[in-house]
Amino acid sequence: MGAPSPDDTRTGPSGVDLLATTDGRSPALDVTARARPSAIEETALAPPDRKDSVTAQQTSGISVRGAAAALDDSLAIRQSRRIGRYAILSELGEGGMGVVLSGYDEVLERRVAIKLVRSHHRNDERLQARLLREAQALARLSHPNVVQVYEAGTIGDELFIAMEFVRGVTLSAWLDDRERSPQDILTVFAEAGRGLAAAHRVGLTHRDFKPGNVLVDLEGRVRVVDFGLAALAEQAERSEDGELGGAALERTAFVAGTPAYMAPEQWLGGQVDARTDQFSFCVALWEALWGVRPFAGETVDELREQVLVADLPERGQVGPRVPPRLYRALSRGLARAPDARYSSMDALLADLAGPQVRARHAVVGLGLAVVVGLAAAAYSLHEPDRCGGGEARLIGVWDPARRDAAADAFEAADVDFADEAWTQVAARLDARADAIATMHREACEAHARGEQSERLLDRRMACLSRHVHEVKAVTDLLVAADAGVVERAVDAVTALPPVERCADLPVLQAELPPPDDPNTALAVDAVRRQLANVAALEHTGRYEAGLLAAEAAVAAAEAAAYSPVVAEALLARGRLLALVHRDGEAHVSLMSAFTTATASHEDAVARDAAAALVEALNSLGRLDHAEVWLQIATAAQSRAPDDISAAFLDFARSKLLWSLGRYAESEVAIERSVAAYDALHGADNPDTARARQWFGTALWARQEFARSQAVLPDSRTRLERLYGPDHPEVAAALRYEGSLYFVLTDFDAALATWRRGLDIIRRAHGEDDPLVVVFQGNIAAALARSGRPVDAVAAFEAVVRSLERRLGPDHIELCSQLDNLGESYLGAGQLDRAREVIDRSLAIRRRVLGESHAEVARSLLGLGEWGIRAGDLATAIPAFERALAIRAGTDVHALLRGRAEYGLARALWLSDRDRPRARVVLDQAVATFTALGLAGSIDLAEAVAWRAAHVEGADAVASQK
Repeated sequence: MGAPSPDDTRTGPSGVDLLATTDGRSPALDVTARARPSAIEETALAPPDRKDSVTAQQTSGISVRGAAAALDDSLAIRQSRRIGRYAILSELGEGGMGVVLSGYDEVLERRVAIKLVRSHHRNDERLQARLLREAQALARLSHPNVVQVYEAGTIGDELFIAMEFVRGVTLSAWLDDRERSPQDILTVFAEAGRGLAAAHRVGLTHRDFKPGNVLVDLEGRVRVVDFGLAALAEQAERSEDGELGGAALERTAFVAGTPAYMAPEQWLGGQVDARTDQFSFCVALWEALWGVRPFAGETVDELREQVLVADLPERGQVGPRVPPRLYRALSRGLARAPDARYSSMDALLADLAGPQVRARHAVVGLGLAVVVGLAAAAYSLHEPDRCGGGEARLIGVWDPARRDAAADAFEAADVDFADEAWTQVAARLDARADAIATMHREACEAHARGEQSERLLDRRMACLSRHVHEVKAVTDLLVAADAGVVERAVDAVTALPPVERCADLPVLQAELPPPDDPNTALAVDAVRRQLANVAALEHTGRYEAGLLAAEAAVAAAEAAAYSPVVAEALLARGRLLALVHRDGEAHVSLMSAFTTATASHEDAVARDAAAALVEALNSLGRLDHAEVWLQIATAAQSRAPDDISAAFLDFARSKLLWSLGRYAESEVAIERSVAAYDALHGADNPDTARARQWFGTALWARQEFARSQAVLPDSRTRLERLYGPDHPEVAAALRYEGSLYFVLTDFDAALATWRRGLDIIRRAHGEDDPLVVVFQGNIAAALARSGRPVDAVAAFEAVVRSLERRLGPDHIELCSQLDNLGESYLGAGQLDRAREVIDRSLAIRRRVLGESHAEVARSLLGLGEWGIRAGDLATAIPAFERALAIRAGTDVHALLRGRAEYGLARALWLSDRDRPRARVVLDQAVATFTALGLAGSIDLAEAVAWRAAHVEGADAVASQK
């Protein structure tokens, strides 16, 4: 934490930033940004040594100098230990304005803070009545960004104000805690500005706006405090003490306010109104953004002179990177004449939010209208809106300027699918911005109607704050998007959790409250912001960067020593580890997340960690353990029900059940998952498309080709609607769809499908993408199978060259394509070249894998086929025999076994060495191909035809003799 500001620690009984002097001169005033006060000041003004964080915040404006005056007047009340229905729990602090007590409302069963305004003005009925009117006006004001006053009244000669009990820190402390980005500062000040605007609309002027009179609670919600009351109390004190008109007044102006933030009219003792607050707001925002205040002075007199006559610094003098828009808006708000300032805080906030986005991309016109409409609604001056302000949360997050920057980045990425991606992203973020603003209003109005408690309002507002942070983490990437981010932008936006959760009262009420200690709460909030960034990196495919950020978040969470957020960070890290295929480490991190969350009663995190463990253990092949964790995850889901988590768990359940061979149960689970994703996101969403893609591929692997044909093209069509026809996700789908056509022997369809996929990948990722070789190999295989050996040779040669360029000449991954190339050479009658590549494949496999490895059998099949074609049966027979011997006792691929049997049968028959055995082996090959169904149909037809031509033909000849 940084040092407190002088404006927060030096406030005297009148609310003016002055220190007493002995020589009659104006005291020195440190006007540098957040300079550290002296040790004496820190000691005298430090809050009591206690954990109650309200002490520091809700006693702002109360100094030690006025404590004695308040002591006698409130002694009887404090001794009675109650005020009306409020039981007094403890004293929080006392000072020039009075005393602040911690109380409990026994009727509404809630904690309150009670401010006793000191009673030196008891003989001035006019001022006492005005104080009461202002306090009662505050009590009628209900706005999320203003500390709620529950009740104002008198007890004896004392005025008391009962208000919400807030745990948090002042805006000064929030700024000092760590370096804040300009966007974060603008977001917080916008909320404070909405609080000021709401007060102005009901006729209240703050008179002393400064960072010390703004609170940021432990869940990130911003509130303005002490509207006008300190100023009125000061006037009452001066009237009672007869100080008006004296030398002190001439020296200090003796007006309400803090000199560092006072408007010219305050220095001159003139009329103050909402435009006065606007000036103070702009001073504070200028200081927060750029580290210095707009007006400087070593003494109060110098500061007064600067405010009244000096010009603002030029933009270039403030800093090299001061945005013109912000400089213009603040300069107008700091105009010397009130009439030259904005007509209202709403108008100022509108300019701070940025210009209206210019029209672009006609296809997103409706989404654009939503954003423009939000901006117009946020700053409408025609009708009071005490529950507005939701739009202000989105300043610098998803506002017109931010939207404009993201659109520019998408255009600059220069990829074929950018327009389709932008259409989806803009529309979804527009809808989310609308939902956040609407939810903000609904929460505020429900509280104002008395339907929901202050505690529930806090939780709803904290929930919305988390959503805003999550959106900002994504849009931070979008405004600087490269081609990779554009490619995954739809996923990142779709992955954002639904805003509707902020209205789910059982879920909100089940959430763990933030830590009581303010410093811990700030640290936890920082970790959760880090985790929002981690999620954004994960969903934009930046896994390595996300993993580094997750590691940092785990370290920060452990340093905060708050176990619920440690569990959240461990879960995020475990997910990233799984995505980069570090499955063992992922398992450890996810286990730690589950146990930590369970011990912390963080049921939602435990639920998600258990579901992720099902996936991780399935990937590791530990199916028995995965099955146990499936039961645990199911139980955790019942403790913390959530639709998205349930859909994910069903997807993981389906994959595990498929691995276990429980296909009927797997199908039920995947259909349930798809239906849930459709209900959550609509028919066209990444989760549904990928779930159906996996299911179609699984059906294909199980050789249920007709059913696969009903699923795979449909999942590809969904992806096209979602991402556009030229997106790499579509290419990945075309890979599997082409494989389906291949096994159905529709080679023309397979070739067209794979060639389209290859074209998409080349344009999106270039020649070095691994899918390029996959598509090239598949195309070559289709050419070979469709009876085009010369074309197949050229295609396989291109595949081998691509692999050699990427992997080198002796890499094990070359072998499969060398086998294919050798087969193509044989089909084209190029026997010498065929033997050369077959021997090369066999040598690589033997060197890398060993003589008896099952994969060596693949090369031996090629060598055997060469022997038959070359008439070298002495080479062919041992090659096929060895292939079958190596494969014996292993998990044999049935198609390869059938081909080895068929090859050996032909070699034996043609050598005339053991024709009876050749018959038996050939029958075994036919049986193997028959069992494979469509997968073996081509080989089956060839084997049956060969048997008819040779074996059955020989039998017919023999029978005729």
